[in-house]
Parts: sequence; structure tokens; C-alpha cells
Amino acid sequence: MKGKILISLDRRFSQSIYAELRERGFVYIREYGWLIPISRVEEFEKIAGLAIPIDEGDLLKIESLVREVKEAEISIGEKGESRGEMEIAHDEAIYKVTLPSGMSYTVPVSIVQAYKDVVEELGKRGVSKLKKKELVEMVLRRIGFTKFFSRDGSYFYWETFYGDRTTYHTHYYIPAKILESMGLISLTKQDEVVIRTVSSRS
Repeated sequence: MKGKILISLDRRFSQSIYAELRERGFVYIREYGWLIPISRVEEFEKIAGLAIPIDEGDLLKIESLVREVKEAEISIGEKGESRGEMEIAHDEAIYKVTLPSGMSYTVPVSIVQAYKDVVEELGKRGVSKLKKKELVEMVLRRIGFTKFFSRDGSYFYWETFYGDRTTYHTHYYIPAKILESMGLISLTKQDEVVIRTVSSRS
């Protein structure tokens, strides 16, 4: 018998949302709150109208537990530690990037351009370094990608974004690596993005 990984969320909702969640089979236990199967997190978020924040440390624990699931994807070096070179091809609409691990991602040119625009604007303002989550929030706001923000748009759920590995790669990691290959930024092991000025690239 295999165990199931659940997310516990201690949150109260209106009667209508509560009723819909129960109708869809979600369980609420007084001691733990809502118990949400990982496979149904997005469904829960859509009904509840919020993004569920997940601690980054807990995500790492989950990854260590799920040893048999997509090991190749988990082993991707986020900080440029993968062996070999990534392959980048693009046309007017998309970038297709193949990582050294063999994993391939398709990213709209508009996302890469948004990162480029934000980085160049920050450079002009004299910003030389910032946390990657700060850069991601700026870009997602620019392109109107609201999935990982609170309903009023005031809070960015970085942990939830980080936990969605496909979106993390298409909406941050791959665009960042493309910009790095262009010499616009450098990614550090401390989860920081260093903006390279025109003079430092020449």
C-alpha cells in the first residue's frame, strides 16, 4: 500500500465555497484544516480563489521522499550546474530549449522579452542585484499572469510558484538561462540575479 502526500491548509471559507469544496470531495478536519492531495492542488485553488503557499523547505523534503518520480527533472541544475550545454532554438513566436538532461521546454518569446525589458529597466535604474523571486514577481505582474497572486493582487505566493515545476521552468528558469546566454544577467548559487551592465558585457 502506497502512502499519499497531502497538503494541510487551516483556512476558513464562505459557506458557498465550503459547500463546493465538500461537494468535490475535499475533506476538512478540525485539527489539521483542509487535507488536499497534491494532484488536486490546482483544482482546490480555483474553487477557493487563492494560491496555496508552500514552504520551500517542505518542498525539498517532498522531493527527497518521491525518489521514483521524474528523477531527471528533479536533478536539473537550477544554478547552471548541469553538465554540457543547453540548446536554444527560436522563431518569432517561441523559444525551444533543450537542457543537458534532455528535458525540453517551449517558452513564448513574449515571456523572454518581458524578462529582458524588466532587466534592462532595472539596470538603467542602477539595480545590480536582486533575489530571483523579486524578478519573477515583477515579470509576472508585467505580463498579467495572476495565478500565483492573492485575489487582490497584493501578495505573490513565491512558494507555490516554486512548487509548480513546469511553470517555474517556463516562466523563470528557462527565460533566465536564455538571458544569461545573452550576457544580460548572471545567476548565483545564492538565488540572486546579477544584472550585467553594458560596460561589463563589452
